[in-house]
Amino acid sequence: MDRPHISRGIVITVGASDFAEHIVLPISISQAQFLYYLDNPQSPDGPEFIYIYWQAMDGDLMLTLTNEKIEPGGEQFNLKCLICYIAQKPSTVTEEFHETFTYLNDDLPYQHDNNVNAVRLEAKSNTFYRGCNTDDYFTFCLKLNYRTGHVILSHAGPNSIYNHEKIEYKFDRAELDLSKLDYIHLSAGTQDVPVRNLTINLELIAELHPIVDTQFKRDTSNLLERYLVATSHNNPAPPITNRARKQRPLAINPRSNINNSVILRVRLWV
Repeated sequence: MDRPHISRGIVITVGASDFAEHIVLPISISQAQFLYYLDNPQSPDGPEFIYIYWQAMDGDLMLTLTNEKIEPGGEQFNLKCLICYIAQKPSTVTEEFHETFTYLNDDLPYQHDNNVNAVRLEAKSNTFYRGCNTDDYFTFCLKLNYRTGHVILSHAGPNSIYNHEKIEYKFDRAELDLSKLDYIHLSAGTQDVPVRNLTINLELIAELHPIVDTQFKRDTSNLLERYLVATSHNNPAPPITNRARKQRPLAINPRSNINNSVILRVRLWV
């Protein structure tokens, strides 16, 4: 999904509406489950997990799961919502880092501004972009556990290597039954948001979750030992010198540079 020449899933540009318009996707969660079970055995207890992956530019995007389609201007007293809001990416031209809340919530999407201002959010983070590459599409993963009510929002793809933050919350089934949520809506705030590769999965996509060694420590002691051993093999001990044998060093003859044949001729002529 992080490779631009591969396209899979839904591609759409969500127009800015200040979250007044909510576009329902052409495929529901129940339809995605039906397609999955055409090629895979079905558990008698139903699926345990749902993974929703998508890529988006810049942020300020709301992904809302509901038990019925949102009808603009209509009264929907039985409407249940799980809101996943992706904040606008922080500016890179200002000296001070500022990031608004990315959050999970179970209120109506029209209450976005009120809930953010009053911080009435079930789970939130204002460091969700720390360490990420903000010049390209972001890849997100929304994981739902039907049996426990646990919901997790996290980065996927390359950014998940540098940002390990997870926004998570456990919803009480009496308040929000995740298994009843079937429709997915998209809505944007003050700017158009391109979205691509939105897929609904019953299994984790391993390639979007690179393994990271969180216990890594910079310990060079073993490396130093290996270096010393290798040096001793490559550089054998130098030959023993006279000083090492504690022998008296040879005296240097100051006349050693005189030609002996000249001395012999001088003696013959005397």
